[in-house]
Amino acid sequence: MACIAAKPVVDSIETNTKDKANVIRLNIQSDVGQMYASRFNARTVPTFVMLNAQGEVAWTMVGRVEPQKVYDSLK
Repeated sequence: MACIAAKPVVDSIETNTKDKANVIRLNIQSDVGQMYASRFNARTVPTFVMLNAQGEVAWTMVGRVEPQKVYDSLK
């Protein structure tokens, strides 16, 4: 249920950052989702991983994502 609750927040982040960032959503039940969950050590759903321009993990947030943290990271 946490993913369902997070959807409107992630939708808003995606809309507000479309010129600065790509929002990628993965289903951890798919092969690709499982591969990335393992790569980024995501054990709880939802997990949000912010990557920098070099593709390195800038931060990880488990549970409720804080939109302001996303926006601040893009400055």
